[in-house]
Amino acid sequence: MEESKLKTEIFSMNHELRAEDVSFSYKEGISVIEHLSFSLKRGRLVMLLGPNGNGKSTFLKLLAGRLLPQQGTITLDGTALKEIPDRRRALRIAVMPQSAPPVFNYTVREVVMMGRYARLNRLYPPSPEDDEAVDWAMKQTCIDDLADRSCAALSGGERQRVSLASVFASNTPFLLLDEPVSALDPAHVCMIMERIRQKAKSCGILMITHDLQTAVRYGDEMIFMKRGKIAAQGKAEQVMTEEIMSDVYGCGVEFYTLPDGRKCPAFFSR
Repeated sequence: MEESKLKTEIFSMNHELRAEDVSFSYKEGISVIEHLSFSLKRGRLVMLLGPNGNGKSTFLKLLAGRLLPQQGTITLDGTALKEIPDRRRALRIAVMPQSAPPVFNYTVREVVMMGRYARLNRLYPPSPEDDEAVDWAMKQTCIDDLADRSCAALSGGERQRVSLASVFASNTPFLLLDEPVSALDPAHVCMIMERIRQKAKSCGILMITHDLQTAVRYGDEMIFMKRGKIAAQGKAEQVMTEEIMSDVYGCGVEFYTLPDGRKCPAFFSR
């Protein structure tokens, strides 16, 4: 079933997930996120990049409402995120974490259906709409032939596609994806990124990745984080410079040209 035919809860047409001057620390005096501002709107696929341990996953958790900032505000359609009940927030924001919790006792279809939990009525079985959303999501991620398999029998890449299908099935205005293709082979990376790119036409997506070629090929915008701050933000041609790449990653960089003419960096030790 085409995504456009899936019913969605009606919110304002100008969906926006916004962080303003946000700071966060796990321990007093050790900042992980510092004075960070960001806006995600529907129709955009934004790539979040940067070295390990520089706050990318923490920022995703803040945007999802799973952590509360010590300073600044995060709003969803103008309402403070902390004031929106968990279940209603889940109708608007779906999150694919870097490491999903074990679900070995469930089938693939059951796990994908978990993405619909905010819409499900615990007193009744899933509705035809829920079933259609799950069928569509499994087809999009090419796991429909695995529907009745136990997740315990899947490879790491297959489980990653199951997690993504669960997020797709949520049918929310915003998706927050933490390295959604890191365990996939090249063919599946291309296929899944095409589906993510297509999905971004109807929602706003923030995606963490370390694959700069993937970011260049598919992203509308790129954000590089360094020590909890935004080091650079803009389109690939604006931020993919030798100066910015060397500063963010702390190593040497050379550029090569992709088949479509865009430039992508290759790194080396100094």
